[in-house]
Amino acid sequence: MVQFFQDWSLYYDDKGEYPVAISPITLGTTSSIVLCDNGFVASASSCSGKIYMGKIPRNPSPNGIDYSYVSTSGSGTYSLAYLLEKGVETIPSGYNIVGEGDTLSYGLVAYYPLNGTHLASDISGNNNNGTIYGATLTTGVNGEINGAYDFGTANDGFYIDIPNNNFSFYNFSMSAWIYIKGNQLNYDGTIISSGNWNSSHWSFGISQANGSIKTRNPYATVNYAFSLNNWYHLVYVRDSNVLKFFVNGVLINSYTNNNYIPLTSGYTNTKIGMDTYTLSYFNFNGKIALFRMYNRALNSIEIMYLYNKVN
Repeated sequence: MVQFFQDWSLYYDDKGEYPVAISPITLGTTSSIVLCDNGFVASASSCSGKIYMGKIPRNPSPNGIDYSYVSTSGSGTYSLAYLLEKGVETIPSGYNIVGEGDTLSYGLVAYYPLNGTHLASDISGNNNNGTIYGATLTTGVNGEINGAYDFGTANDGFYIDIPNNNFSFYNFSMSAWIYIKGNQLNYDGTIISSGNWNSSHWSFGISQANGSIKTRNPYATVNYAFSLNNWYHLVYVRDSNVLKFFVNGVLINSYTNNNYIPLTSGYTNTKIGMDTYTLSYFNFNGKIALFRMYNRALNSIEIMYLYNKVN
């Protein structure tokens, strides 16, 4: 890790910018094995001029997780996501995102902290702000005052409405902290949903008896035994035709779904805490905090970092 930072600093000193990677790349793979004057390339034969790193390492297997790098502008910011089993000099062990930027801001479509400071505002910069219907502020993941929203019981039907949007993308990630108080009403408990049930519609939530994660368009049921009155971090990812599901930073299931259609509502309503199908159906019985939506697939380091950052 120290070598990474030293070589990128030399690159910056010479060129006045960090190596450009508009979207996060996995270092040490086919297209990013060497760093030279013309950026990350597959081999030294592709270089023009000075070579800064003759062989970029990958994080070692079997316990390693790929290094992920991004520099969206190339003009003074970069970010590296990594896992270290032991600290090195001033670099800490564990899951980290370091540098002068933040990979977790790349591709962020909406971010709702759902707390007393931001209420139902989207702080991603995209202004997909919501309106609260019945949900009330409550203690958050770490017991902080006004750190989450309580969506009542299964019978209440409280929700946050996000009007006048049309989320549409193929690859995506959704991340949320949830706290379950009891069984869900009328089928599933919805974390977020969008669209008209009879046309374009998608949802992400948990099953009625809290025994699985449930999604619609694409459809998935992933078994996981949730306990009541505990916080869980859930992440739902589509990476090309592969669906991935994480609980508390750990991948619990992934499988191929060839129905690779865009995640689009085709409508003007999105709700947190209730399905857009109809009022009082698919209500979420519990609390939700820190909901994020991306138009790209987060990698395993970023997901573990999101979990550890709060937990």
